[in-house]
Amino acid sequence: MNRKYIMFFCILFYTASFVYSQDLGLSEEEMAAFNITVYIEKEQIPLDGLVTLDGQPYDSSVLRGNYVFLNMGATWCPYCNSEKPSIERLYSRYFTNVRFTVLVIYVNERVETARNYMQEGNYHFPATVDTTNRLREEYAPRIPATYLIDPEGYIIARINGYREWDSETALRLIGRVLENPAR
Repeated sequence: MNRKYIMFFCILFYTASFVYSQDLGLSEEEMAAFNITVYIEKEQIPLDGLVTLDGQPYDSSVLRGNYVFLNMGATWCPYCNSEKPSIERLYSRYFTNVRFTVLVIYVNERVETARNYMQEGNYHFPATVDTTNRLREEYAPRIPATYLIDPEGYIIARINGYREWDSETALRLIGRVLENPAR
């Protein structure tokens, strides 16, 4: 009996992933190559407790109503450092879009270290610091980790590892999310 339930949930998950991959405009091969995990259940990432680069509490309510590209990383992580220029180009491309925003969360960092890193790299995308390191443990055990969040604050998908965020595949993924608000 348990095998039937397990098989049922495997088929359900595969079907839902296939439907979402079609909605996102990516083939199954692209989904696999991009290492995308689509969230079926409604789940939110708790963003309370974040601190701005000025050391002030971050008001996550500014994200409501927008699709959010949420990237978690650290200044000491070489893969995180490698993708920051493409995140800056992605932000520059979409920063005037009122339906899409970028937020980078530095985990396992001090505010001063993240602020200096952003200044030295001449990065302009919004960034915060998780001084509690709570998000790292639950949502980014391996960094970099990127989430696409819907306007209601629910996770659409997670992408693990380094990516060129202004590549053709990444831009198509983000474009499809923006084109299809109902998901």
